[in-house]
Amino acid sequence: MTLEQGNLELEKIGNSISNLNSQIAALTTEKKNAPAGEQLSYTTQIQELQTNVKQEEYNYKVKELEVNRTKKSLESSTVTSTIAGIIQEINPDPGYDDYSGEKQAFMSILSTGKYRIKGKISEQNIGELQPGMDVTVRARNNQEEIWKGSVDVIDTEKPESSSQSEMYSGSDSSARATKYPFYVTLETSDGLMLGQHVYIEPGTGVNTEGLHLMTAYIVDADGKEPYVWVANKKDRLEKRTVKLGAYDEEQDTWEITEGLKETDYIVWPDGECKEGAAVQKNENVQAGGMEEGE
Repeated sequence: MTLEQGNLELEKIGNSISNLNSQIAALTTEKKNAPAGEQLSYTTQIQELQTNVKQEEYNYKVKELEVNRTKKSLESSTVTSTIAGIIQEINPDPGYDDYSGEKQAFMSILSTGKYRIKGKISEQNIGELQPGMDVTVRARNNQEEIWKGSVDVIDTEKPESSSQSEMYSGSDSSARATKYPFYVTLETSDGLMLGQHVYIEPGTGVNTEGLHLMTAYIVDADGKEPYVWVANKKDRLEKRTVKLGAYDEEQDTWEITEGLKETDYIVWPDGECKEGAAVQKNENVQAGGMEEGE
């Protein structure tokens, strides 16, 4: 029952009660002038109508309770947005997401407050991110233009499948790796345009002269011959020995002093990495970069 239907039914019952009371009043007047032989008939009619009035009054109270419950249900179903913004899209008949099976949003709101950067990270690399982690955001067209921020949310409930890996891979399974969206809140968004594509890097960008690489990419970092998996000019996997410099404990990164250049493409080291294996490049990610965002 909708609230409108309930109110219409209440009005209908109220009109019925008024009509019955009018009939009772008319019969009562007629009874006063009726002969003695008709008094019983009038009394019976009046009592029957009075019984009908009581039944309708009961029906009114029951329907009134239903209407009040409907009102409370509607009041409690009001959802208040946690952000200030502009309604971007309303979907009056939301369906279900083909991938997650979850119901799609009824309304999309574009925040008018601080910008958040959306990035994607593969399931192999998701362990590198933690909520609250400091990151540096760089403009793609001018990497000297940077913004500071921190990881706000890592949405592991809504994975996205992709046909191309964010990283290098020598296996088809990695090329189809699942991606997870994450969001970065910026200290300031001055100079950043809505929808602008950027690079997202771990750390604050302070004291990072030279090439620094996260420990997870370096095999045997504590050994005598640490190495990384690199894609050579023929797009084949190559095991390359590197020389390590200073270790940054806070960012869990090593300075690479020899063996790797910023233009090199590196591969996530797993059991499937073999020398000579074919790899597929993602031109948006190179050594030292983490993820792309917008």
